[in-house]
Amino acid sequence: LKGARIGVPRALLGKVLLAGTGARTAALGLNRIIDRRIDAANPRTATRELPSGAMRLEEAWALTVAGAVVYGAAAWWIAPVCLALSPIPLAVFTAYPYLKRWTPWCHLGVGLGLAMAPLGGWFAARLDFSDPGPALLLALFTLAWVAGFDVIYATLDEEFDRKSGVRSLPARYGRATALRIARGLHALGWAALAALGTLGLVTLLLTAFGSGGGSSVLLEALIGGIGALVILLFVFGTLPAVLITCALGIQFAGRWIANRIAALNASSALKHYIPAAFAEIARAVRPHGTYL
Repeated sequence: LKGARIGVPRALLGKVLLAGTGARTAALGLNRIIDRRIDAANPRTATRELPSGAMRLEEAWALTVAGAVVYGAAAWWIAPVCLALSPIPLAVFTAYPYLKRWTPWCHLGVGLGLAMAPLGGWFAARLDFSDPGPALLLALFTLAWVAGFDVIYATLDEEFDRKSGVRSLPARYGRATALRIARGLHALGWAALAALGTLGLVTLLLTAFGSGGGSSVLLEALIGGIGALVILLFVFGTLPAVLITCALGIQFAGRWIANRIAALNASSALKHYIPAAFAEIARAVRPHGTYL
């Protein structure tokens, strides 16, 4: 929501949370209802509410419909256009449970379902999809991250899925290959999150140092830098992440000092020397083979 560059009222946050709660309830209900026979045949899932008889099918449908109604009402409360778009996630939630009957890549379906959340939140904050880059990166992270874990989760049912004809990557390609695919999906997710963190950090720094932002903007830049450092720790490892972050900070510090000198009408030579000197320090600090 911060990336939408607008203030987000608490009332809107409450509406979005209400819509998300309703949508999530509907999605889980649909999944359990559609898969109830598969769950009953699988020893691992036979104790779930519907197969075990702890909940009647009518109760499950009532809860699912109630979740969908809450979701639709909250969407309308945000804006009528949100209500008009609300069937799209519901269609994804309905299609996902059937994918395991058709394709071993069904895990992408649950990832897509949860990837609707950042897209929906972005649209609710802006009421348009202009400049959707941050929302798409967050959606890609969500899709890849959730799908990867669903592949890992499916290794628990590899033998059952293979015998019963349920499609999954472990059942189709074996545990080892499925786990390699899961690692690839998680790498893609981290790459999307790193791109998102870098985009946010660069935007904040440019805002702070390029337009003379106040202390609040500088604080946001600091918070963004810490977030980017955490992401880089996962992607590149501890030492390269710290060095990359320090190199970026040194370069931006040089530009900031040069801008302050320029504001004081200092000599032209000094204005060009300062950022060049800091750039050289940054090149010395950064890890070999890293492009800045």
